[in-house]
Amino acid sequence: MACTYLLPTVSGDDTCQTIKKGQIYKFFFTRPTAVDVLADVTDLAEWTDRLDQSAAIVDSVTAASIRELSGIGSTDAGDVNDIDIPLDQTYSFPGNKVVNFTVYDMTTENIAMGIALRDAGTTQQKVWYQADDLIFGGDSGINGSLRADLVVPEGRTDPQRINITFTTKASINSGVTTPHPVL
Repeated sequence: MACTYLLPTVSGDDTCQTIKKGQIYKFFFTRPTAVDVLADVTDLAEWTDRLDQSAAIVDSVTAASIRELSGIGSTDAGDVNDIDIPLDQTYSFPGNKVVNFTVYDMTTENIAMGIALRDAGTTQQKVWYQADDLIFGGDSGINGSLRADLVVPEGRTDPQRINITFTTKASINSGVTTPHPVL
């Protein structure tokens, strides 16, 4: 619990700082089972084999296809639940982390996906997401709850969209250099 002192490795070169740009622009999802992990999240050939926008799940022992969406998204710092413990100390439990992702590509397939996910309520999914030249989720992906809303705005010139909200208590696992093209 609070007895382990964690001192992670850091980099501190003020003359050569690495800056990463914001905005999640790729969102990948599949079913949330142990079968559906990647052997190497940085292997483009493995992604190429798994990415499929329409293949049905074959069985429970074969890795399911991974769906890929383009859009605009973000994630905030995440919730923290603090509790007081003896000797004037506070212990922090990590809470929910939320990824918000908006799809503007309103193809017939994407509209049907938005409607199906909305009708399903909250579904359990495994996700990865890409921002700048990093992909987050590691080999295991991030398991959590996904919901979607199809939004048709009032304004005649305002774009329709699908808002996806992914919530997890799990670890983001890692952020590593993506094998996918960087936009």
